[in-house]
Amino acid sequence: MLAAGYGAGLWLGVPSDWASDSARIEGPAGGLNPFVFLGTDGVTRIFIPSTEFGQGVYTSLAAIVAEELDADWSRVAPLPAPWAPAFKNPSNGMQGTGDSRSVRGWFTQLRTLGATARWMLIQAAADRWQVAAASCQASNGRVTGPQGRQAAYGELAAAAARLAPPESVPLKSRPSFRLLGRGFERKDIPEKVTGKALFGIDVQLPGLLIAAVAHPPEFEAQVDEVDSGLASTYPGVHRICTVQSAVAVVAETWWQAKQALDKVAIRYKSGRHARLDSGEQRAALVKLAASVGKVRWRQGDSDRAIEKCARVVESFYDVPYLAHATMEPMNATARVTEELCEVWAPSQSQDRVGAVCRQLTGLPAERIRVYTTLVGGAFGRRSVPDFVIEAVTLSRDLRRPIKVIWSREEDMRHDRYRPMAAMRFRAGLDGDGKLEALEAHIAAPKISASLIADFPGYYTPWPSAELSVDAVPGISDMAYAVSNLTVQVSEAAPSVPLGYWRSVDYSHNGFFLESFIDEVAGVAGVDPYEYRLALLRDQPRLRAVLERVIDESGWTRKTAGRYRGVAVLAAYGSFVATVIELSVAGDLPRVHEVHCAVDCGVIVDRRNLEAQIQGAVGFGLTAALSGEIDVRRGRVVQSNFHDYRILRMSESPKISVYLSESAAAPGGAGELGVPTVAPALTSAWAAATGKRCRSLPLLKVRGAA
Repeated sequence: MLAAGYGAGLWLGVPSDWASDSARIEGPAGGLNPFVFLGTDGVTRIFIPSTEFGQGVYTSLAAIVAEELDADWSRVAPLPAPWAPAFKNPSNGMQGTGDSRSVRGWFTQLRTLGATARWMLIQAAADRWQVAAASCQASNGRVTGPQGRQAAYGELAAAAARLAPPESVPLKSRPSFRLLGRGFERKDIPEKVTGKALFGIDVQLPGLLIAAVAHPPEFEAQVDEVDSGLASTYPGVHRICTVQSAVAVVAETWWQAKQALDKVAIRYKSGRHARLDSGEQRAALVKLAASVGKVRWRQGDSDRAIEKCARVVESFYDVPYLAHATMEPMNATARVTEELCEVWAPSQSQDRVGAVCRQLTGLPAERIRVYTTLVGGAFGRRSVPDFVIEAVTLSRDLRRPIKVIWSREEDMRHDRYRPMAAMRFRAGLDGDGKLEALEAHIAAPKISASLIADFPGYYTPWPSAELSVDAVPGISDMAYAVSNLTVQVSEAAPSVPLGYWRSVDYSHNGFFLESFIDEVAGVAGVDPYEYRLALLRDQPRLRAVLERVIDESGWTRKTAGRYRGVAVLAAYGSFVATVIELSVAGDLPRVHEVHCAVDCGVIVDRRNLEAQIQGAVGFGLTAALSGEIDVRRGRVVQSNFHDYRILRMSESPKISVYLSESAAAPGGAGELGVPTVAPALTSAWAAATGKRCRSLPLLKVRGAA
């Protein structure tokens, strides 16, 4: 019940019965989409189509609507939108959150929605007062007219909803922005601080049972035999059964379920990956990168150009599997009856959750409800609906509301991992060190191939642009001006469950390319900043952030025992340049400062944008310094934060973010800051030690030559 407890009010342009039936919210032809509820209590409730998992999207998207609506920001309340066609992102046709598409995908539509609502409210006031609409103005949640007349939005909502919306409305100019460009206090923070916020793991329903699950320890192993023993007699235990490829214990509490599950004897049948070893996989990928791959991009003739060059530089780079390691483990709650399927899920993809419900229950979309909770971290992991499948299946079979909660160990060992990958580069330099030709060959498994194979019928790639190694993002679309470029791909068969990890292929391709450019600059005997600047002659926005970060970081300043590295990236419609400063003590790096200059186009929420980049730096440092998932005998070695180490607060550097003002359309920010961290780090390491770290993580490898 979307409008329950909100007081009297009305959805603008939407029949009133839609406000209490989320499955039917589609938006009337030619009318407003059902994003805004104006209550007579003075609160403007804005339904947010993107999932809030800590990135501040509830605040930033609400601000976009509130700006054009001229709402009272102090009385704006963002709420999670239900699963419905109206809430599909205009940029990719999916209801889901990923690919840094929240602000850049919704910016224009949400502005238009707010402006249209403002026009209708002004017209409703003008009609009430029998004056010209041009004589009325909207501001701070009220319409004012001639002779000091005033009316709050909530008073006008019913009349406004009866008006036909205009075909088009003018949008504000940047100088007239009242909210956008400021830094806001996050709307979701107060309830998180007080404990009132509803995360997926907090959902409670009448008659709810909790399930703990144990998945096969080996990849692709199957449950062969289950001996419940005394576990079935444990207090609170209702059922011990299999669900998908896991064994589940369903009990009154999660602790009862987990205690009983630990006593269940499970025998597994090994699969084809029982002898899988990540070390052997890494060596095989490097060997594959050394072979001839399939050409995905060609510009000029790199082979002929390299033959004529004075110097040739060749290097191999590789990266390990990485886990998402979200703070909130995977969980979902389902209530399935013959007439209705309801799911409460901390999910990044409402469309994929809806597909799961349709497939598993056979119910039509109008009998399916998907409610999105707040999320304790996602990073791409929650775009896959495996944990939802288990909850829906158990509720369907047991005819009880079921909440499935994975333990931390299950979450770590049954993640959808960032792929392992290897890259071979070959560059040709002329006598002055200028980069004349570049060849890149990446060897990696394909993410979407793994997902489609593991979730037939449930999983479909993002319709906009498939985020896989086929596109080689960060390499084929590099910002550098290279006349002769060849990009090859060798696709390895996925043997480990794969998924989209924050910044996806940019995360490793950024490390590969920027590290190699740094290496080439060293061979040419040119400052790595100057070398990049020359290659970015056709990229004014990227040049600008590079020049700014060099200036702000004191790149040319010599400090005893401190060393710096730099990296740049153009991605998601945005631009970033990063400088990392470190020292070395006892063969260990200590990162002291990180400087990031960023151009994301129009700034919606300055404070949140800074926080996004700072968070991405911490995420990237964790991966670059210590992030690695090892597989031995088909099993993941790491199990928790003690052996999959996250950057500690005491190790976190000072992070300075410099934002560029721009009139360009908003670009993405949530993933932008990750890819430049590893190459800037390893470049600083090379400056300090004279050793190039071509494999990650740095704390394990610590340089090669």
